[in-house]
Amino acid sequence: MVLPALQGLLESARLHGRVDSTEFARIVLPSAESLAKLAGVNVAELRESPDTPAIQDFLLAATAVLAEAKAINEDEACVIRWFNLGELRDFDLRTLAQVIASGRGAALLEYLRALGAGFSG
Repeated sequence: MVLPALQGLLESARLHGRVDSTEFARIVLPSAESLAKLAGVNVAELRESPDTPAIQDFLLAATAVLAEAKAINEDEACVIRWFNLGELRDFDLRTLAQVIASGRGAALLEYLRALGAGFSG
């Protein structure tokens, strides 16, 4: 069975405890440069050392958030748009990607779980 791109990425992260940065950038973000910026590294570091803690910490938090967002809305294209463009009022109008980059991934997961359960605000 061939999984949709995002679902395959999430499943791989769950099974292996790491995320392929090239695949993540290809599927979720506009570019590798975007991923480097969000992870707080330069593009050369991203390409040369994709398994560094800074990069993998961001990627694992991002895949956890994407999985939770996908539990709310199964449409992968909508989830990816929301991740990159959807501004959250409760997080100072930051996108999901920006909230994770700011170090608030755990709070964002709690927020999404509450949203999925029907609570907001």
